[in-house]
Amino acid sequence: MKPWCLTSLALLATPTLAEETLQALFGSEQSVTIATGRAHASRTAPAVATVITAEDIRRGGFRSVVEALRLVPGFHQGLTSHYGANLAVRGFSSLGSGNLLVLLDGVAQTDWIFGNPLSVLGTIPLEVIERLEVTRGPGSSVFGAGAFSGVINVITRDRVEPGQLTLGGGSDATAQARLLAGDATGDRALVLSAQATNRAGHRPTIGRDQLSVIDAGLGTMFSEAPSAVETDQRDLGVLLKGQIGATRALARLARTHEALGAGVLGVIDPTGMRTRETTEERLTHTLPFNPRFGMTLQLEGTQTRLTLAEATSMPDSALAPSGMRFDSGAEQETWRLRADGRYAAGPRHFISAGLAYEQLHYRLDALEWLGLTDLETRARSGLGAGTTVGLGTGLAAQLSALVTALSAAATPTETAGRRHLYSAYVQDEWWPAPKWLLTWGARLDDYTGIDQQISPRAVDLQGIRRQREGIGLTGGGTAAAVLATSAQIETEDFLLQQLAALQ
Repeated sequence: MKPWCLTSLALLATPTLAEETLQALFGSEQSVTIATGRAHASRTAPAVATVITAEDIRRGGFRSVVEALRLVPGFHQGLTSHYGANLAVRGFSSLGSGNLLVLLDGVAQTDWIFGNPLSVLGTIPLEVIERLEVTRGPGSSVFGAGAFSGVINVITRDRVEPGQLTLGGGSDATAQARLLAGDATGDRALVLSAQATNRAGHRPTIGRDQLSVIDAGLGTMFSEAPSAVETDQRDLGVLLKGQIGATRALARLARTHEALGAGVLGVIDPTGMRTRETTEERLTHTLPFNPRFGMTLQLEGTQTRLTLAEATSMPDSALAPSGMRFDSGAEQETWRLRADGRYAAGPRHFISAGLAYEQLHYRLDALEWLGLTDLETRARSGLGAGTTVGLGTGLAAQLSALVTALSAAATPTETAGRRHLYSAYVQDEWWPAPKWLLTWGARLDDYTGIDQQISPRAVDLQGIRRQREGIGLTGGGTAAAVLATSAQIETEDFLLQQLAALQ
């Protein structure tokens, strides 16, 4: 893959001014748009990034956004305990670390509860994806907290050619159907896309789990190991986009239904199922006040629900014929209101600023244990007469303690809360010379009840160009400097990545 530098928050620039500026500065060279909010050619955008085009996805035979990320340098893929996709980015090996930011057409897909942004993104139909823009390295000065290890922006099409239907299949008994249809006339456009995938999955054999340790110590036979586990998965993604003049709208649904395989508690799980569902609605309106100044207003809402059904804690056995299983879930609802403005002070000078307000509601369901009553009855009987397990009083005492703990955890209570986020940013791009770009700015994020974060940024791309041409950096020629913040020290990290990309 050819590295492309990305630019930040998609802001407004009038079409005529944008086209003239690109032609004057960059010619016809391909550009990207998530590092500064304005299209940049690869040699001028202040970030280290990769662009994966729709053609790259088609040629690679990828079946999801996650699979396509294999093309990104520094992104390494593995498997979770239930054999789902897991990404390691810049040394962070868990999607739950909350340091990888995922965007859909520039809008954050943040998982405030578990820190897995790909769960909120869900399934995006491949045919509707125009390209993936991926930055590697800190990006909080542009995108706010949560963008430490990298930023992934999934950009979808606004218009499509006559529709198409794609059917496919592959390994692990995978079957997939994809639909893309649309219509466009003048300043009106409609795009409909859908993707459904059914994968039986491979059947890996687990030789040992957490219950194997208990069996070894107590002489019991609770564990089902060694045993093959199920990794079935069904995905559905539907996306609808529309445009009338300066107003755009988006609505989508993403749902994943998967077996738990090796289990969420480290216990082989033959019955547990996980369901993740995301719905999103978005409305955007552009206000071009004059040829130099314009504004974009956006209202966006996202609802995400995670459900665990019959997750196994203890499989069926003589001790607990109906086993020990639990149901649980979590949900979040996020609403955002954004206003982004852009002012062209000249053909080589652009100033942008914005304000945003975000409100989050979340809820964690209490655990609901299944089979607890039967286990409690056996514990009270002391595993004496009438049982065929033949265990001593020591195990009976431990079982009673376990039942007491599980009973407390099964209390029908839930955790709920609310959070607010206020953010503001300003950015100045100035071309003092045709081959010299100065970008500076700052972003403020204020989390109610948590803390404030200020992320300043300054980038000089003339020094980077000198390094590319083999000219040594002198005392005044700094290749790039991204100022440190209280949450991140980005200066040295960003500089090292820029220089590494040029070697």
